[in-house]
Amino acid sequence: MRAEIRHGDSYPTLVIGLGSGDAITAEAGTMMTVGEGVTMQQPEEGGVLDSIRKRLSDRTPIRVVRFVAETAGEVTFAPPLPGEIGRIPITDQPVYVVQAGSFVAAHDNVSLRSTSDREHTLRGEELSFLQLVGSGPAFVTGYGAVERRTLNRGDRLTVDAGHVIAFTGVSHELETVEGLKSAVFDDEGVVSRFRGPGRVWLQTRSHDSLLAWLQPQLAQLT
Repeated sequence: MRAEIRHGDSYPTLVIGLGSGDAITAEAGTMMTVGEGVTMQQPEEGGVLDSIRKRLSDRTPIRVVRFVAETAGEVTFAPPLPGEIGRIPITDQPVYVVQAGSFVAAHDNVSLRSTSDREHTLRGEELSFLQLVGSGPAFVTGYGAVERRTLNRGDRLTVDAGHVIAFTGVSHELETVEGLKSAVFDDEGVVSRFRGPGRVWLQTRSHDSLLAWLQPQLAQLT
């Protein structure tokens, strides 16, 4: 499998070249083109991927498709919002993808699971993230630029939760903060508090901030 990111940082496409027998799993909504020799397969109902669709439907909806190369071919993906595409090496240490629409694709050796970790709670409610584990590359997209932060042991980082794409290794807590602007929680914003060691991937723009800006504009038209 080969991967190429084209068209710069603002409006990139991800081109995946598959050899005969190769396969990847991808977010269905990001698919742009499928070359001859590559077939699309829906996940089996009741399987792990079906569980992801159900458990992440409220906060991080995901519709996945498996692309299988019967002969060598290419698949092209285009994220819905302007921003970068980043490559994350997946190992046995899980990577948690947070934002809706951030997952693009992953090698067939990478397993996708939903996780509802008691550490990931907000107002007493457990949140489900997309968990990637296995061996191979995965690709995520950020609204705006993608930044990777490496935290050493004991390092702390507080981030507006709308800017978090993914994280691995770090301890993670969510907290509401009164007065921060949020389109989802009214006047209560949400921050993620991380403690190293580990890595965090951030996006320089926020879906939630975009919604918060759009809502009053749309209200004026009604």
